[in-house]
Amino acid sequence: MKVKRAVLRVEATKKSFDDLFGAMKSKTRKDKGQFVICFPDFATLGKVLTGNRLQILAAIRSHKPNSIQELARALKRDFKNVYQDVKFLADFGLVQLSSAGARKPTVPKAVSQEIVLAS
Repeated sequence: MKVKRAVLRVEATKKSFDDLFGAMKSKTRKDKGQFVICFPDFATLGKVLTGNRLQILAAIRSHKPNSIQELARALKRDFKNVYQDVKFLADFGLVQLSSAGARKPTVPKAVSQEIVLAS
């Protein structure tokens, strides 16, 4: 199932834990189709979502590349830098990487249709 919305929140760690435990107790229908990533401050959020990484997310959605190499060509950027950014975004769950096997290209796919910033 494709996630419709990724919510990136900036809030204190204690509040994040309180919200997490509250969500675990009662999951509502409005939570379906979205996931939340919490950041302790705006500086950390800014380090994760740089201009280049936002550009990568947009390019994945619009170009639907068949490999990271194809994505790098579309962005006119060095493969190594695009690869590192895509892996970083995949670690945060904003991009899904799939591979058909050895010596097959890794295909990046957008996980969500929209990203919402909240504080």
